[in-house]
Amino acid sequence: MTSILILGSYTALTGCTAVTVKPISADNRVEHICIQQNPRVTVKDFVPVMQEGFNKHGISSQLVTGSLPAGCEFSATYTALRSWDFATYLSEAQIDIQRDGREIASANYHLRAKGGLTLTKFADTRSKILPVIDELLAQIARPDHVTGPPAAAVVTSPAPDSTASKPSGALSEKLASLKDAHDAGLITKEEYESKRSALISEL
Repeated sequence: MTSILILGSYTALTGCTAVTVKPISADNRVEHICIQQNPRVTVKDFVPVMQEGFNKHGISSQLVTGSLPAGCEFSATYTALRSWDFATYLSEAQIDIQRDGREIASANYHLRAKGGLTLTKFADTRSKILPVIDELLAQIARPDHVTGPPAAAVVTSPAPDSTASKPSGALSEKLASLKDAHDAGLITKEEYESKRSALISEL
């Protein structure tokens, strides 16, 4: 019977992270997963990190928009939420695995109190989610014939923008994050206008 693992924290995120994992049981031989795109998720690197985690365990993957194509025995759905505290950061995520439409595994990542005052809440998506996927896939064996991450059907992160290090690029990113926070209802209109003015005054 599939067990449920409740992990208090990971070393890199001590004390503020709650992770609940219902792993894929060993009787499921997973070689390929179709990931159903969630257009509401604005964490741009979340799917590439998921795919990296699957590939690490010898599982190829593809991102699917709309209905699942024929032959997708195993599929994954996901959600990912951001919070804001002078910058946006991943505060909650859910990954569910289905086999022929029936859920067989799930994993939830949650920052208690949105991470509170700890600076580790600003850690990147990769360091937060890869350990969760490791737990999700811990019970299944990696296929012997797989020697490395499959090259096909992998969504890669966009190439770094050469202008990202320029002050104007940094300011644009901060303003975009601030607007995301306002649109998500994390800050009031007054807070948005005040912080926006403060950022622009730095020019």
